[in-house]
Amino acid sequence: MAPEKRPTLADAGSLAPPPPGYKTQMGGFVRTRRNRRQGKGKFKLYKQEWVDPYPWIDGTEPEKRVFAALMARRVYFIFQGQIPEFEVKGRWWFARPVNFKPDFVLPEYKLIIDPFSPFHHSLPKAAERDRSKIALYAAAGYAYYHPWAIGPGVWSWSQRHEIVNKKENPEYGDVKRSIATGQVIGTNDMLAMIPELTMGARYPLIDPRDVQAKRNPGYRMGQYVGAGANSVAAANHKRRRPPLLSFKTGNRRTVHSAGTKSERR
Repeated sequence: MAPEKRPTLADAGSLAPPPPGYKTQMGGFVRTRRNRRQGKGKFKLYKQEWVDPYPWIDGTEPEKRVFAALMARRVYFIFQGQIPEFEVKGRWWFARPVNFKPDFVLPEYKLIIDPFSPFHHSLPKAAERDRSKIALYAAAGYAYYHPWAIGPGVWSWSQRHEIVNKKENPEYGDVKRSIATGQVIGTNDMLAMIPELTMGARYPLIDPRDVQAKRNPGYRMGQYVGAGANSVAAANHKRRRPPLLSFKTGNRRTVHSAGTKSERR
């Protein structure tokens, strides 16, 4: 075969301009489709939407994020159920709290994780009720943590860890709980900052329901499933503003609110 003829300077006028692209380190050439500057236009960067891996289970988005994170860690938990000590025939049944529905009970860790929303639990009555929750569950030997969901997958602490379960679990030893309030962290980071969870399981499962549920599916549904979603929906319904009543007076359109005087301000 005849050798391929290479172009010379005489043929420079007949050569087409090189295609747009760039040379690689190995001497190759990568072509690109665009050979002009981008004109005017609107460009938006969309974040990837979080997909609920357990859509058949009722719960709010913060609860489902913690649910998925605990399942990924292979940590057994009771979802929206009561601790065994406060159930019927439990040793603390006489002191069982009324209308206290913890979201995540980890019996192998003596730990309760109860994610809160910033609005509903910042009210004075709700804050007082939350403080009583910590005292009651701490008396039963459980550490009670309530991270605040301040955004999709974003959490912040609102409690001092020094006062949470300080003496009820002496076998843990000197646990450092000096976590600053107001830290913005992700779901996995939030779970990693809970000292009882990072130390590993310390209490064997006794309840036959928990033993069977840990094998499959890895969690147990409590008697209060859907309570969080229902309470949030009821609170949001109360927060709805009253409809605006408008009527025409002459050439002006006057708008009057049906709410109270403080709401109209």
